[in-house]
Amino acid sequence: MKSAAALPAFLSLVVAGLGGATLFVGCGSDDPAPVAEDTGTVVADTGTPVDTGKPDTFKPDTGPLTCSQPLPTGFECKAPTAKVGKNVCTDAMIEEFSNCFGSGSAAKCTAAQKAYPQCNTCILKDWLDNNSIDTAACIAKIDPASSCGKTVKCNSDCLDAVCPVDDCDSTPGSGAKGGTSTQRGDCYADAQNKGGTVKPKGACYDIATKDYGACASDPKFTFCFVSSIADITTFFRGACRDNGDWSKADVPMPTDAGTDAPAAETATDAATDAASDAPADGG
Repeated sequence: MKSAAALPAFLSLVVAGLGGATLFVGCGSDDPAPVAEDTGTVVADTGTPVDTGKPDTFKPDTGPLTCSQPLPTGFECKAPTAKVGKNVCTDAMIEEFSNCFGSGSAAKCTAAQKAYPQCNTCILKDWLDNNSIDTAACIAKIDPASSCGKTVKCNSDCLDAVCPVDDCDSTPGSGAKGGTSTQRGDCYADAQNKGGTVKPKGACYDIATKDYGACASDPKFTFCFVSSIADITTFFRGACRDNGDWSKADVPMPTDAGTDAPAAETATDAATDAASDAPADGG
């Protein structure tokens, strides 16, 4: 079961044309400008600037980078688009398509797309929303009457509006804590903050985030929430292997399908042989 505190973790697509991180150049440095060494030589002031031919590489210090935007006026929460499940992928195919997410191999992702076009359409087109796995559509498929589908979609749409992918750096290390943190991740955290004496309430909290935890901890929606590469298998088993049914998403597909055919043939032969022998035995 997913933790209620585990708010959205979006997996980037590594295949070209379907998403991924955008690199941003920093806006300055806190280091002071270097001071020229005093050689003791006095240069006469002619009053005319000297063009050395070298470009000025120093940039003004504008302070911490930020990418947060105000929530657009008139923003509305929308229900997820209804989606249809399919049975066009096997477990082996889904495993290959996991290379299309996170730090997977772009070459293997491309190979899977070419090898399995129907599975490709289901995984990388039908069940994505704005380049993220469509958790909200999964919820709506499982329980159309639940408000959680709209809550999850609203939270995602709000984060995209407040933390635009084109303005926020998703490069590991670009976040305030360095390491694997990102500027966009920091923006997400701020937008979803409950608010208190240290931080103000986030723009997405009241309209969606406050109800997100309850949806994420509901057992019937367990396989809809994807926060790791391992979760991709169970999500797409339900969406693209089992016709939009997640009741057996944690059960691997049997790999010996079709091995019953010889047994059936043997049984037929046995019956035929028995019938052929009967008259002879009776004589």
